[in-house]
Amino acid sequence: MRATVLNLLTIVGVSSGFLTSVHRNTAFHRLSYSQDQADYSPKETDFEKDDETYDASSVNGEEDKEGKKYESTELGPVPMSKNAGNRFIVILWDRLLDSENRHMIDLHDDRIQHTEDHVIFCRKSNLYNETFNSNSMVDVLFSRQLLSSDLRRVIGQVMCLESTDLKYVRDMLQQEPLVQFFTSGDLSEIPIYRWRHIRDFTLRQDDGRDGTPA
Repeated sequence: MRATVLNLLTIVGVSSGFLTSVHRNTAFHRLSYSQDQADYSPKETDFEKDDETYDASSVNGEEDKEGKKYESTELGPVPMSKNAGNRFIVILWDRLLDSENRHMIDLHDDRIQHTEDHVIFCRKSNLYNETFNSNSMVDVLFSRQLLSSDLRRVIGQVMCLESTDLKYVRDMLQQEPLVQFFTSGDLSEIPIYRWRHIRDFTLRQDDGRDGTPA
């Protein structure tokens, strides 16, 4: 009698589990079917027709809207400056050029006041043509300030000048605002180096920086 009852309970449990699983699977399929009732068929409004036709000549700029054709001109390389020739490196050390033996902070503040005049002077040297500043014989390729080891003070200036002769570089430096401020045009304490371009790949290798200006 006891075995019969256990068998009946087992059969009822299995059948109830089977019915539960069937009910869950049926509910899942019904739910997925109800969520997937969107219409994905394409419509005519989904596709737009281009009114304008593609014209390769309009892209190349050979023909405008009125139908006029223009001949394309090939531009040549930018001509070299009339002052192209020799390059020189000029280094200004403020402490060595200071004849009044000023404090380093006062020297920094005084030379900063002449920075704007220096920039305008360099830009004017590079700005010339047949009618304006035609007597400029030196091009300033770059002019950069030298910083102290703590990167807080300006201690000098380095300039790269290009000209056909060294005498033009000296004449230009005698009128430069920073040189006028420090030495009143005296170039005896200002080193001028000739920059010779050596095409060696080892010079392009960077040794890195340790936190100080290179």
